[in-house]
Amino acid sequence: GKAEHLRCLLIEWMQRMNGGTAEYYSNPIYNNHEGKGDIHEIKKRQKWRALDAWVGDTQLNFGTPVWNGSMFIRNEYLYLGRRNSGTLRIHRIAISASDVDCFRVDTSSATIENGEYVRVKVTYIAPIHCPNKKLNANLVIHHNAGEKINVPLFMNCQENFDTSNQQQAHVF
Repeated sequence: GKAEHLRCLLIEWMQRMNGGTAEYYSNPIYNNHEGKGDIHEIKKRQKWRALDAWVGDTQLNFGTPVWNGSMFIRNEYLYLGRRNSGTLRIHRIAISASDVDCFRVDTSSATIENGEYVRVKVTYIAPIHCPNKKLNANLVIHHNAGEKINVPLFMNCQENFDTSNQQQAHVF
């Protein structure tokens, strides 16, 4: 899944930097008229085994959350997709375990065609941040291509993070 994840990140970057009508990465003129443009060439190239369902990370690591004036918050993203023919149907994406109240998921279901992917935003949100507490939470993905996928959620926080003076924490 990591090769697929990196491929998605590269294609997303190329699409953002494509230059609008200039099409730096999608027009073969910028490749000496070879191929059909870099984005197309990368999308069709694959040297690794195609998968019915792939996940970009086997665990999702959250960095230190920031204080937004009322809550501690941190967003992380998980990529999942399919590279075999057919359709991957994500029936349900949910958080499970005892710390379920600290997390939100922006996508509950999806349909993914061959060669496509989705980016799922997972948000940690809590009124009080306890950096020394080990969180107990998993992202559980139910789909039609096999067993459910469990992705543990971890909080990588500084042990000396000071929550006693929340009002002076950096606000975004």
